Amino acid sequence: LTLAACLGGLFYYVLSRPSELDAIYRQGLAHYEAGEFGQAAGAFTRCLELRAKWPQAHFGRAQSLRRQEQWPAARTDYIALAEVEPAWAHALAGYCSMRANDEQTAASDFDVAHKQHLRDPSFLINYANVQRRRARYADAVTLYSEVLANHPTHKVALHERPLILLATVINDRRRLPD
Repeated sequence: LTLAACLGGLFYYVLSRPSELDAIYRQGLAHYEAGEFGQAAGAFTRCLELRAKWPQAHFGRAQSLRRQEQWPAARTDYIALAEVEPAWAHALAGYCSMRANDEQTAASDFDVAHKQHLRDPSFLINYANVQRRRARYADAVTLYSEVLANHPTHKVALHERPLILLATVINDRRRLPD
């Protein structure tokens, strides 16, 4: 009876013990929460070595790299999430490209997220700002208007939309009223 109890306890311990992958993942989360983003990225990289294409590890590493302002590397991990969550994967990849001053890639990623019907106001503001910097004023106005349609008191959209409309008129004198 004692041997059976010991074997039962050992069996329970083995089954309830976290796997190596789970332990490393939890370690990565702990590093991230402690602001140790380099160590967190390393732990999530180890998770991906043990389980390739694991979305949670890609997201954790992307967030860690983003916090370290390693924009191209973070973008790569966000794009890896496109099969699981295409809209947010492209929105976050676009954010990384925007921060890396790659406006063309940012606009392309944001366009994919927008076509996936992502309408988060922060995302729309980022997309509008990229379009404004690319002198795509009509697109920027449309995006600011989308924000205001659902968030009529959004300060950034309220401030930027009329400025873009004014810039449009200044840049194209034909739009001035007679």
